[in-house]
Amino acid sequence: MEPGDIDAELVQLDRGEPELGAEANVLPCGPSSPGRDDQRGRASLSPKKVGELGHVPRVPVAADQDGPPDGYDHRGTGAPAAVGHRPAGADERHSHVGPFRSLAQGARRGVADPLDAAKAAAAAYAVAQYVRPGLRLALGTGSTAEHAVRAIRSHYPTEPFDCVASSAATERLAGSLGLGVRPLRGDDRFDLMLDGADEVAPSLDLVKGRGGALLREKLLARLSDRLLIVVDDTKLVGALGQRAPVPVEVVPYCRPVLERELARSGWTARLRLAPHGGPWRTENGNELLDLAPVEPIREPAEVDRSLRSLVGVVETGLFVGLAERAIVGSPSAAVRELRRPSDRSGTPPTPT
Repeated sequence: MEPGDIDAELVQLDRGEPELGAEANVLPCGPSSPGRDDQRGRASLSPKKVGELGHVPRVPVAADQDGPPDGYDHRGTGAPAAVGHRPAGADERHSHVGPFRSLAQGARRGVADPLDAAKAAAAAYAVAQYVRPGLRLALGTGSTAEHAVRAIRSHYPTEPFDCVASSAATERLAGSLGLGVRPLRGDDRFDLMLDGADEVAPSLDLVKGRGGALLREKLLARLSDRLLIVVDDTKLVGALGQRAPVPVEVVPYCRPVLERELARSGWTARLRLAPHGGPWRTENGNELLDLAPVEPIREPAEVDRSLRSLVGVVETGLFVGLAERAIVGSPSAAVRELRRPSDRSGTPPTPT
């Protein structure tokens, strides 16, 4: 699928929301010159060496997921798209949907941070439009997933759902709201998964994992009939790796060797640290390397396969071909919906 193939629908939740016609600023994604590493079979990971290994100053907690990574420059061509901008080549259709205006505005009341308000508006719309009582739901991890969980219980105060969570944090939140969560079973399939993302490309490929739950999130996404991504509009990028690192979950024993191999292949690999200074551990007992590419990723499926082929890599934060739709919120409570061209039904899933 090419980036320009996306079918996007803009839902204006505030009357008088101005339309901005300019394209989103993105980094070029053209080919780079091959380096010596290409001759050693490492071209699929990255084109050339880019600096030494470093460490992130602190570990991102679950609430930081979907947020900007520490230590990365967000200026210039890598800046977030302005409210109302769209990925280059995307088709937009405009309409006013009255019932969702008050819903989204109600969701952002009491939310002081503008980006948090955007996430709340998108989550409220996603739940009202696509969640129905009785669905089997997979729940993601992070600040946006938390908004989605709260929106489910707000919109359906007493209705039952069959839920599995991707992290202990999400399970605790859902339980506190009376939304029952059970363990994963071997024969599980889900009607719908709600989750956030750190980056969303025009193809709807994603970078995820700031909350550290990428392995469980990817498993649940693959077990779900539909993956619905809820984000604020700063997460839209022209190509993955443009403004967020790619998290990779690794076996602790293998990590020193992986750091060296990844650096030789052109990645800047940063070990994610816990508040006490040691390596941060996932709920699976593994460590995380946050990888910065030398340039935006043009072929995420190839990069994902290459990274997972390394001994000691458990999973990557590249989610390729999994998301069906992205619900994008803005601080004004305007919400737009990006979807793959193969999905044009617009209908919510049916409980089975």
